[in-house]
Amino acid sequence: MRLLVRRREALKNRARLRVHVGTHEIICRVALLDREELAPGESAPVQLLLEAPTVALPGDRFAVRTFSPLATVGGGVVLDARPDKHRRKNEAVLKSLQRLQGTPDEVVAEFFRLAASAAPTAGEVARRAARRGEQVAALAEGLAKAGSLVALPAGGEEAQYLHEEAFRALGALLGALQGFFRENPYRLCMAAADLQARLRWEAEAVVVGAVMMDLEREGRLKLDGNKVSIPKRRVKLPAGEGEMLQRIESAFREGGLTPPAEEEVRERLAVKADAWERLVGLLVDGERLVRVGDRVIYHRDYYRAAREAVERALAERGGVTVAELRDGLGVSRKYALALLEHFDSINLTRREGERHVRR
Repeated sequence: MRLLVRRREALKNRARLRVHVGTHEIICRVALLDREELAPGESAPVQLLLEAPTVALPGDRFAVRTFSPLATVGGGVVLDARPDKHRRKNEAVLKSLQRLQGTPDEVVAEFFRLAASAAPTAGEVARRAARRGEQVAALAEGLAKAGSLVALPAGGEEAQYLHEEAFRALGALLGALQGFFRENPYRLCMAAADLQARLRWEAEAVVVGAVMMDLEREGRLKLDGNKVSIPKRRVKLPAGEGEMLQRIESAFREGGLTPPAEEEVRERLAVKADAWERLVGLLVDGERLVRVGDRVIYHRDYYRAAREAVERALAERGGVTVAELRDGLGVSRKYALALLEHFDSINLTRREGERHVRR
C-alpha cells in the first residue's frame, strides 16, 4: 500500500480506516507488516483486517480513506485475497509478498507454495490467483519440469502439484517412522495410516503416497501394501524367544480354519504378556499370522484358503453370506463373521443386506 504524499501525518500500525474495493466500502484495521508507521509518500506491505466480508481478487486495486473525517489517504493492489493472518516483521511473510509481485512463474509458484501440503490442481491455483486456467496449467507444467513443483500421481481428472519445499518438508515422515521403531524395537513395520497420524501435518492420501514412493525410489523406505518399513530392517529378539516364535506360529497353524484364542495359546505356552505382544506383533508384521478381528488370528496358510473360498463365491455367485461361508469352510458362525468383516475392512467386499459382495 502507498500513502499519499499530501497526507501530513504518518499512518500508524492498527489504524482504523475505510477500504474501497470495487463498489464496496468496508471498515478495516491496517496491519503494517514491516514497520510501526508509514510515512507520507512511502509504500509498504500491509494486511487489511476487514470487519465484514467482501469480494476481491489478486490484481484488484483498492483505496483507503480515514474513518472520520472522510479523506483519501492512499491505496494499493490486492496480492492475495484469501491469506492467513500474517505475523508482522516476519521475513518469510515479507519474502512471500515480494514473490507475489514477481513474474507470472514466480506468482504461480508462490500460490502453490502457500497451499503447503494441500497439493492443489492448476485450476484451483488459477482461481485463487485470478488467472486463466490454461495459463496456470502451462506454467505449472513448466515449473514441474524445472523442479520447483512436484507433479503427483494422477488421483483425479486434473493433475495435482506440490511445491518442492512442501515435498521436502513432508519427508519428515521418515523421521516419524524411525521414531516409531525406536519406541517399538521389536516391530518390523508400521501401518501407513498410523504413520500419517503421528505427523503434525495433514495431507491427502495422494500426497502421502507420492512422498512415500519418492522415499522408496531413493531406497530410504520400504512399502508393502499398506505397511511401511525401513529397508533391510531386522529385529533381534531376547535369548530364547526365537524358539518361542516358532511355537506360537505352530499353535495357530495347527488350529487350521478354527484357530485357538490368543489367551489360550499364551497360557498353554506360558508366555509373559509383554513377550506375547512383541512375538505376535512380529508374526503379524511378517505376515506369518493375520489378525482378522479383535479376538481371531489365522495362520497365513489358512487365511489364504479362507480368502480363496470367498473370492470363488464372489466369482461364481456374486456374493456370500455368513451362513454360506460357515458351511463352506466347516467353521462356526464366529469365524465366518470375523472373516467377512475383515474382508469388508480391507475393501475386498462390502455388505449388502445379508450378503457380502465384491467392492
